[in-house]
Amino acid sequence: MSGAARSDLERKSEMRITNIEQGIMNIEVRNFIILQSSISGPEQTI
Repeated sequence: MSGAARSDLERKSEMRITNIEQGIMNIEVRNFIILQSSISGPEQTI
């Protein structure tokens, strides 16, 4: 019982970590696209 609860908690914390990493990656990609579009100009978007 306690072992199953522990593994479930570990699984939830791992999912939370991957969600945070995914969010950071999304922010980095968005900033990169904004940076590229500001350098190349508004007529040339990725």
